[in-house]
Amino acid sequence: MSDPATAGTAPTTVVIGGGPTGLALAILLASDGTPVSVYERRPDPRSTVAPTGRSINLTLSERGLSILGRIGLRAETEALAMPLAGRIIHTDRMRFVPYGDAAAHAIHSIPRAALHRLLLERAEHDPRISIHHDRALQDVDLDRRRLTFSGTSGRRFDVDYGLVVGADGAGSALRAAMVAAGHTLTVETTLDIGYKELRIEPDAGGRHRLVPLALHLWPAGDSVLLAFANRDGSFTASLFLPRAGEDSLASLTNAAAVDRYFGERFGSVCELDPGLADQFLDAPASHLRTVGVDGWTIGDSACLVGDAAHTLAPFYGQGLNLALTGAALLADRLRAGDGTGADRAVALRSYADTQQPDAAVIAELALANYAELRAGRSTGRGATAQRPGLEMPSGLAPGLIATEYQLVAFTTMPFVEIRGYLAAQDRLLQRLAAAGDRPDERERIVAELQRLATSDREFVPGR
Repeated sequence: MSDPATAGTAPTTVVIGGGPTGLALAILLASDGTPVSVYERRPDPRSTVAPTGRSINLTLSERGLSILGRIGLRAETEALAMPLAGRIIHTDRMRFVPYGDAAAHAIHSIPRAALHRLLLERAEHDPRISIHHDRALQDVDLDRRRLTFSGTSGRRFDVDYGLVVGADGAGSALRAAMVAAGHTLTVETTLDIGYKELRIEPDAGGRHRLVPLALHLWPAGDSVLLAFANRDGSFTASLFLPRAGEDSLASLTNAAAVDRYFGERFGSVCELDPGLADQFLDAPASHLRTVGVDGWTIGDSACLVGDAAHTLAPFYGQGLNLALTGAALLADRLRAGDGTGADRAVALRSYADTQQPDAAVIAELALANYAELRAGRSTGRGATAQRPGLEMPSGLAPGLIATEYQLVAFTTMPFVEIRGYLAAQDRLLQRLAAAGDRPDERERIVAELQRLATSDREFVPGR
């Protein structure tokens, strides 16, 4: 039978997945006058208790925040988030490593539920958006452009669509249908790393037990503990460790082993909250996987966005940012055409051709960054000034030299362009180091560095 909510309506734009990515896309599409129906298999999160242990705090950088600004939610998001100006690395001593050179260089950590609620309430106020919870996608007829959902009663509903977008995450049901029909190929890799989510409780006065305006990092060789402050005085902590072997998710299954493990590796954290070891035993284990997808679109009728199109490892904190920029790019490409037929197919293809290379680059960087985290190194991976064998010339203006992290987190420069930017910066610094005491040559090279720094219209390092 047809869904009562959509019966009698013309084929519409349907978004599968009512999480942050799907809702942001619906809002962006509706802002251009497009009616959008959003279908989400889970119940309304405002009417249920969110499950624990499966969600790392979301991190928003300039890429994601700029998209939230487009839909009028940047200020509200920042008010609920914790700005993090750098990392505090806990080894034999604590050291603070700032993310950037300016006060504005901070990432923002926000609980998923808080951001989800903001977007949901914003979407509900747009009459062009209809949201349907408790609707699980059961079948996809890509030829007839028909979706079949089941509701809480078990009844099945048919929905016809003109365009369907899969924003339904790493386990995307729409993507699975596209794969089954031969339109899409995937390569799924389960990482040898898993994690458990823990919580560092506030002190007796409800205050943070650690400095809140930084990411706290405890490196431990083959594992690492990260902690993000929340507004309620708690910290969401995520312990990443091997899935198998000694001191792994598979072996740490009894109190004695866990107490020893935490005492040896994270004793300072246990002094803050002695209940962490007990939490570890009770918390569900989560495994990490990456999904590479070839074939994001089908003609003018279907496409994938967010984790459905590119499931990243979480180690650079860019998954949501990439998803939001993809949603905005898709909406922009659709806006540029007439919204039908061949023109829409061109728009979908253009979106995929632009977004896929960026997704590939940040997927690679995210995996590489795990080694930096568990070794307790600073955020300067790829930073010219910190590369072995390259001495930083003196006398440069503060903030003139950009690091990889700054370009990723505090600009909207496409990821595919960042490597070229850093390579050009390296060449100039090598020339500057070789210029010695020749002031005219040094002045010319510094001017070239300045031109490079301002060549991207959206970024000046240190601003």
